[in-house]
Amino acid sequence: MSGNQWAIAEGRSALETVDDHFDADRVLSTTAVVSSPSQSWPAVQASGEYLTQADIDRVGEETAEVVYDWATTLDETLQTRFPSLSDGFRPFEALTYALRRTMTPLWIRYLELKQFLRTEDPSEIIYVDRPPVRFEGEPDSHPLRLRQWEYPMAQLLSVNSFRSQLDCSVTVIEGRRHGSGDSGPADRSLQSQARAALRRRLNPNRTSGLRKTRMRDIGLPRKENQRLLLTELNAHNYSFVREACERDGVALDWWKKWFSDPVSMRTGRTITLTDGNPGPFDEHEPDEVVSRATDRNDRTPSPPTPVTDVVIDRLRRFVSAYFPSFHRLFVRATSYFEKRDSCCILCGPNYRPLGRLITAAGTAANVPTATFQHGGSYGYSYNPSHLEEVTNDVVCTWGPGSASTFEMYATKRDTEIETLSLGMEQTRVYGSQFTDLPDVSTPDTSSPTLMYAPSALWGNGWFGPRMWYGDQAYHNHQRELVDALTELQGFDVIFKLHHKERTQNPISSYIERTGADVTVKQDTPFTKVVSQADIVLNDWPHTAFLEAMLYGRPIVYLDIGWTDWTEEGRRLLESSLPVVRTTSGWQDRLRETLEAVASGATSCQYDRFLSTFCQPGFDGTPLWEYLQS
Repeated sequence: MSGNQWAIAEGRSALETVDDHFDADRVLSTTAVVSSPSQSWPAVQASGEYLTQADIDRVGEETAEVVYDWATTLDETLQTRFPSLSDGFRPFEALTYALRRTMTPLWIRYLELKQFLRTEDPSEIIYVDRPPVRFEGEPDSHPLRLRQWEYPMAQLLSVNSFRSQLDCSVTVIEGRRHGSGDSGPADRSLQSQARAALRRRLNPNRTSGLRKTRMRDIGLPRKENQRLLLTELNAHNYSFVREACERDGVALDWWKKWFSDPVSMRTGRTITLTDGNPGPFDEHEPDEVVSRATDRNDRTPSPPTPVTDVVIDRLRRFVSAYFPSFHRLFVRATSYFEKRDSCCILCGPNYRPLGRLITAAGTAANVPTATFQHGGSYGYSYNPSHLEEVTNDVVCTWGPGSASTFEMYATKRDTEIETLSLGMEQTRVYGSQFTDLPDVSTPDTSSPTLMYAPSALWGNGWFGPRMWYGDQAYHNHQRELVDALTELQGFDVIFKLHHKERTQNPISSYIERTGADVTVKQDTPFTKVVSQADIVLNDWPHTAFLEAMLYGRPIVYLDIGWTDWTEEGRRLLESSLPVVRTTSGWQDRLRETLEAVASGATSCQYDRFLSTFCQPGFDGTPLWEYLQS
């Protein structure tokens, strides 16, 4: 090889594959693992340097518009093509979350790839590809295999019309198949098959419902004034579900396992539903609708053609494989609401495609859906995570100020929602029920423990409309932070990494390589280790940010400029705790601020922030009053 050869490596396995087989001049890496395993390359060029944050934010805004336009058009075209379908069957609307998380990173990487080609002018590109993801069998409860964001540049380079326009040669290396849910041994043992059959016979909704709620009065006769259907149980709605189990006159039906029949938690009996049918999709391929409905040139904005080609190809195969199952589930959900007079569907969050099909059937039967706030940052910043929540009837928040985010996006989507403030669920703090605003403690040791609690590396899974960060940029920031804290005297430093990181965080290797006196913890939730902290350092105001407040720990907020704060959120932040902006000289200011907090010279006061965005203690009364009305 000679000249200006570049390898494009997306993910750790791609880096290793390139390193094993090729001797490229330079490597464009889109992963936070930014060094060669063998250190044989002269340089590794990390992506993220070819676009500004404004470019990325613009893509996020435009992707959201495109996806919602596509979903509306596709569902209308589907109804026209198959008039026998129920008006409430809107499968493409159910897929908007998956589509946003598919299209956004592709669009960003496309722009980045174009700028890379203009800037570096490579003579040859080597990239690692993977065979297309397969869609086979029944969809699982969370069929987001549609997104496959890990290899967006490889997917774009595999589009012939795009690759033929390049002014350089291209070499493709076949990588490992992307995980698509079809891995593992083809033949299961008789023992495992027997266990699976037993679970089906017992009905997983019954076993999970009994285990999660620990019902003791099951089978006892009670007067039923209200019936609730649970389709999602998690830390966000658990307290209300417990209230429902114990409240006189309330019956709870449990349907977390969507391809099994629901169960009455009052009697323990299975609610037998009508067998679903594939609808018209057993004789006609629904994928033709995708091409027909998206073949329009009048959209503004419109994604680049290679991006559209990749998304449409995957969407067509997804639709052909799974829409018969989608229709079966919708028919079964419709039969549930015909049999059971429910007053509300409980979920939270409600963005999974299959769960949204059930709530769509509820909407057709005039049964409202109540969803529960997922994670922090709502109200005090423009959290983009779950725009789909505004398609529900009721959103239950942690504080009255949290409602502003949902209301803003509801207005943008021309829909109406009811927002109710119920407070922070007790299970978010693993059994500690907070009923009062906390007193903030002051470190009483000569060697205080500083705990850094960042957000996660999400595998560059950008999605908007308001954008988050890329893994590489966040990792670079964490390296700078390690360097800054090595000069901090008199502190024990813990890096408490997010326990749900999608990408392996390489900061541990950096700490080991530099010899920094920093302890790394990752495998446990923040609330189980926050008691070890005298001071919490935070740079992304997610749930741990609020939990540190509820535990009364002093917080120093390192403002790296990525959070899009609301005006009220910024004002309450700066009046509650010390904020250090990462402008020139921030390392010295951070060390000075930490020392001031440790000595008690600088204090924190969270009352107004928590009262507005995260009220301590859970009270389901507003939702009960809504249901009674």
